[in-house]
Amino acid sequence: MNKPKRIVGIIAEYNPLHNGHAYQLTYARRALHADGIIVVMSGNFTQRGTPALCAKERRARAALAAGADAVAELPVCVATSDTPLFAQGAVDVLRAMGCNALLFGSETGSLPLLQKTARAMVKPRFWELFGQNMASGQHPNTARPAALRTVLPEAGDGLYANDPNNLLGIYYLCALLRRGDTGVRPFTHKRLGQGYLEEKMPPDTQFASASAIRAAAEEFRGKEPDAATLATVLGKQLRPFLPAAMATELEQAARAGELVFPRDLFRETAQACRRTPPRRWQAVCPGVPRHEILSLLDAGADWQGLRTAFHRHAPALKADRMLGWLLLGRDRPSMEEFLAGDHVGWRMLAGGLSGLEPQRGSDTLLREWEQADTLYGSALKGG
Repeated sequence: MNKPKRIVGIIAEYNPLHNGHAYQLTYARRALHADGIIVVMSGNFTQRGTPALCAKERRARAALAAGADAVAELPVCVATSDTPLFAQGAVDVLRAMGCNALLFGSETGSLPLLQKTARAMVKPRFWELFGQNMASGQHPNTARPAALRTVLPEAGDGLYANDPNNLLGIYYLCALLRRGDTGVRPFTHKRLGQGYLEEKMPPDTQFASASAIRAAAEEFRGKEPDAATLATVLGKQLRPFLPAAMATELEQAARAGELVFPRDLFRETAQACRRTPPRRWQAVCPGVPRHEILSLLDAGADWQGLRTAFHRHAPALKADRMLGWLLLGRDRPSMEEFLAGDHVGWRMLAGGLSGLEPQRGSDTLLREWEQADTLYGSALKGG
């Protein structure tokens, strides 16, 4: 009997693709003996609700050069969702694409611990306790471990569940559990180098976080407005932290004036704030006073002023996602409804595998992709 092929799925943003991502692709091939590697990747907008540093086609080409066989774009509603919905939607897409393995990085590197945690977190009792803790005024990073300690005593202090990659991996595992016997076997490896949220370039490792690389690129652009000079500086400063193909793509994007940062869509974001009616605003931005934001904009606030105002009323990542949802016309209730229905779809960006459809998706998904691409294009044109 022929041994079934192992098709490893990876869920990613590659914003940008860095050395840690390249390690993961190599791990899939060498340690897991992958016969095929499918990456489902956020398109031009990411889970934070912000535009990607460079276009999805550039990031997909770099992923192919780093070892992926096929790179497909996630639906916008999945790519820009908060962590639980992002994880469920992306896992559903990988399942539909025929993956029988899922690989993700984690701070702990312990699959048994993360699986035990996922089994605890899919239970209603966990969410009941978590909701009570949140209602009492606790921060999620306090409420989550406290609930976990009650339902899973072996979790210890439970703080590991707050680490970004651990938490995302737990939600991937929860997604598999909710779908029952999916035939998808999970694997994890220990994350290398900087933490996910680090925004300073590391002095002693070539494994920088994507957050640090983006922050450095934005700082360089502020200092080097000339495109050719910026491309040279990026090549010199960032190349050690990136696979060769990604470094080349970034340099080419910089030279062409095609690096994109959230502030580049300030005009469109401000317009979205102004046109969003009160009831919808409450669904998208609970806890953020609409009148305060509109007053700031009327007074001439810039991107940083707008972002700072949102950050006063919500944690940074959540606040940035709110701004992205306003821009894209999304809200969590509509995303929950959509993800409960026909949300599975993809568009192939680079590569492919035998028998894998190059595109699948409803008319709604197609319209969302087109809208997101149009918005991203307005940033490339300078608004």
